[in-house]
Amino acid sequence: VILDANIQRYHAVGTNTNGGATSVLYGNAPTDISHTGGLSNGDNGSSTAVTVGTLSATSSDPTISFTLVSGTGDTNNSQFTITGTTLKYTGGAVSTNDTKAFRIKATDSTGQSFEKALTITVTA
Repeated sequence: VILDANIQRYHAVGTNTNGGATSVLYGNAPTDISHTGGLSNGDNGSSTAVTVGTLSATSSDPTISFTLVSGTGDTNNSQFTITGTTLKYTGGAVSTNDTKAFRIKATDSTGQSFEKALTITVTA
């Protein structure tokens, strides 16, 4: 049996109509992370988690998980949580023009990942 060394970076998913495997190849790690949404001064002092955005990753793999990770740019990680693709702020009081920094890791279904530091500036 000869195996191509590159096979480790692919992941097969799904089945065909007779129960055999159907291959769907995802060969590249995620290459970027972005978020939409923001944090406003109106969220000031909330005692519950406030949804501040939706996370997305640039990837050929549709199955991405997001986690907060330590590293450069993780200054305010402890003030955020992630549920699925939803980014929530749990840090309490904010002031207009405050900047909150956090570091996110996107991991695809094959375990390949990409990390990026992001910021949210509080608006009025």
